Amino acid sequence: NADSPRPVYTAIPIASVYGAFQSVVAIVVALNARERDGVGQRIEVPLFDSMFQSLGRFGVRVHNAPPAIPMLQELWGGIFQCSDGQYVRFGGSGNQNFRQFVEAAGITSWDDEGLTDFDRPLDVPQFHAEAQQRIRELFLSRTAQEWEDLIAEAGSEGAVCRTSAEWFDHPHTRASQMMVEVDDPTYGKMLQPGINARMSLTPGRVRGPAPTPDQHRGEILAELRPRPASEAAMHQDTMSSALDGVKVLDLCIILAGPTMGRTLAEYGANVIKIDNPRRGSTVARHNDINRGKRSILLDLRSEEGRDVFWKLLEDADVVAQNYRAGSLERLGLGYEAVKKRKPDIVYASLNAYGHMGPWAERPGHEGFAQA
Repeated sequence: NADSPRPVYTAIPIASVYGAFQSVVAIVVALNARERDGVGQRIEVPLFDSMFQSLGRFGVRVHNAPPAIPMLQELWGGIFQCSDGQYVRFGGSGNQNFRQFVEAAGITSWDDEGLTDFDRPLDVPQFHAEAQQRIRELFLSRTAQEWEDLIAEAGSEGAVCRTSAEWFDHPHTRASQMMVEVDDPTYGKMLQPGINARMSLTPGRVRGPAPTPDQHRGEILAELRPRPASEAAMHQDTMSSALDGVKVLDLCIILAGPTMGRTLAEYGANVIKIDNPRRGSTVARHNDINRGKRSILLDLRSEEGRDVFWKLLEDADVVAQNYRAGSLERLGLGYEAVKKRKPDIVYASLNAYGHMGPWAERPGHEGFAQA
């Protein structure tokens, strides 16, 4: 069809990246099952199946419901050009502390015009066009760095869209060890990515520059000594799910964190999704990220809610959360507090900027990691 849009391929190899991580997860889970049951198994990860994971809620349709009327909050979320020609990514939709942002930006007078009412529908074309133009002009009134600083001061979500080279030299990148400096015998001092996953007892480290050919020949050959085969054997139909018996308390919100819990549920873990009864959500996203889980509504700011959490923790194996640094500590639910009650707990934290460096307590999610 000549009128069909031309296919566009992404610069990032999504299918391959998802396939690689799905394979690693499957291998680790299979090793866990082998430790328990004494047998190995075959793993197959087609790239199409892996690619489907990236579609998320866009692959979940219920009777092709008609599109909803867009709301004003959608215009406040996105990438905006600033006075210096650079761009800033602003949270907008559902943005934390938006009121504080409005006051810091000096646009409280916009309230009377309805330009700061997130829930106002954009069903009048003239208002839609005017609001969009006013918001764009607002961001053109300051430099990208000025907006980033103002947004951070207000406690909202925002980040300058930087090149990789600019991010490599950013103070947070260095302080958080997202990038580390190594002394290469050929190229001298150079920056390389740090350790992606930070484990408290087995943290990992960048051990040095790339080795020369045969530098570690002896050590590698020593590692290849044959290991005795397992004597245990089980018939295939007697095996249970790979993570059967593992209990997970999932405190995550939005997308990345709940997907972590959903993945564990897909391998048989008993995942209990704990949601704040005061926080809104959408059915489409819920059906994608929370399938396979049990759910409970708990207000963890209340003593009653925390009492229920501690009861659930008694036989739990994993606690997963994706709040910014310090958030759960203020509620008394950080790693150290949880470890006191359950010393062998595995406590996973997945957030935007990590737990070290000047940006550790800033809010953020997918779009800001991309920026």
